Amino acid sequence: YKACPDSVTAAIEVLSCLEPKFGGRRICILGDMRELGNDSSKLHNAVADKINDAGVDLVFTVGPQMKRMCDYLKGTFRIEHADNSGDLIKPLLNEIEPGDIVLIKGSSSFRMHKLVDCFLENKNSFESFKNAYQCDPISAFGGIVSCNYKITKDIAIELNKIFLEVIVGNGFDQNALKILKKRKNLRIIDSS
Repeated sequence: YKACPDSVTAAIEVLSCLEPKFGGRRICILGDMRELGNDSSKLHNAVADKINDAGVDLVFTVGPQMKRMCDYLKGTFRIEHADNSGDLIKPLLNEIEPGDIVLIKGSSSFRMHKLVDCFLENKNSFESFKNAYQCDPISAFGGIVSCNYKITKDIAIELNKIFLEVIVGNGFDQNALKILKKRKNLRIIDSS
């Protein structure tokens, strides 16, 4: 929702620690950080240093400050800039592939949420769950699974096959709840 230098650099650091699977890439999609005052250019340029060190493969940017920041990027990655987030939708849908790890961060005034929505609308939630689980089935065992979409019956059936203690979903359909509530000691959290 908001972007400040600390939150953006922390997100980039997390991205640098994640290992893409199946030949995937690290992709940074950044919008301007607002309300930074006279130090805005300097603070945006500092983000470039973090990107240069993060093992990023592709960079997409939105906004005038991020456009200037691109001049400071020294990596061997490809850079694409747009004046508004809507102009990135088509290039991103053509670019993102299974296995890619994507970071989207920027001030809300640049409507970065439209990019997230675009990915959610173009993905079947069951397929998204299966793809995410296939990337790292070991980490989910015995832990927490969180989905930013509604848990359907099909997803609940798959979740029921592994030992979990907590499932967070953006809503649960009634059939999914019937399946999941049969599990002893399972905590179900509706984040909708």
